[in-house]
Amino acid sequence: MVRLRLRGRLCATLVLLTLGIAGCSGTTATLTPEMAQRLEAEGTLHRADDIVLRFTHGIGARRGGWEDVKASVVVTRRSIVIHRNAEMLLDVRSGDSREISVRRDHERLSLRIGGSRSAKSWSFRPADDPERWADDMRATLRAPADTSAG
Repeated sequence: MVRLRLRGRLCATLVLLTLGIAGCSGTTATLTPEMAQRLEAEGTLHRADDIVLRFTHGIGARRGGWEDVKASVVVTRRSIVIHRNAEMLLDVRSGDSREISVRRDHERLSLRIGGSRSAKSWSFRPADDPERWADDMRATLRAPADTSAG
């Protein structure tokens, strides 16, 4: 009787674990048709799908922290977007008035937003040419705001 209960619990645990792993293995790259069209019109320079990014918040604050997040990154001539499918985690556009910087430390890139203790950052390792990614991200941030969009 005890063995059957343990075996049943073990099977239930394995099923839940399998479902959890399957849920985590899905893609983060699916955009809404509207967002995909916007990014395509802006001219995609780089795209990294299903990568692990480190999100750091409260930099320099006592209650600051970080978490690793699976997401996708798209860099265009006008935007830097970090998303999980249709969920926009970050959408920075050229001409943004916030304090934003791009830093490169060897193979890792960091996009820092805000100053002082309210700063947040997203960092990741692109699969190819981090120097070019950093240069293109900086150029996107320096580009004038697009006033033609409504």
